Amino acid sequence: AIVNQQKLQLTYQKFNSTQKTERIIHPYLLKEHRYRWYVIGFSEERSRVITFALDRIVEINNTDANFEIESQFNPSLFFKDAFGITQTDDEVCEIVLHFSKSLEGYLKTQPIHQSQKMEIFDDYIEIVITVIPGFELFEKILSYGSQVEVVSPINVREKVAELLKSALLKYN
Repeated sequence: AIVNQQKLQLTYQKFNSTQKTERIIHPYLLKEHRYRWYVIGFSEERSRVITFALDRIVEINNTDANFEIESQFNPSLFFKDAFGITQTDDEVCEIVLHFSKSLEGYLKTQPIHQSQKMEIFDDYIEIVITVIPGFELFEKILSYGSQVEVVSPINVREKVAELLKSALLKYN
């Protein structure tokens, strides 16, 4: 369908939902992220390019209709400001993180994002990334536990603090 630029009809069911939705998509590309496959394509219902997890597609059918890829669609640009596979219309922001010095080797050899800028200080490592903050970013930050501090922006710092407080309540 991607090669032939043929529209697909999907029955899609999100996790934690009993509702199935019917969608017509123009499949642009397949992408793997964290051992899961996704199709990125134009959704006729939403009139924009979105991401669909293959494991949430309940049924898929070819249609007889063809499509043309939007001329302005560029996969590299589409994911440039995303953190992970999810792309939203939220604002891009600069996020400043302070890491423990003990993570220096890991952070140098496994950047957390393509926009990463790193500066090493006596007591910490500062990483600045420019991304759209979302679930996958918070998941990544939380994975570093006590080895990271969100310095700015304040809304990202507060969201991480809220998630940490919620997690801590599970242990009281």
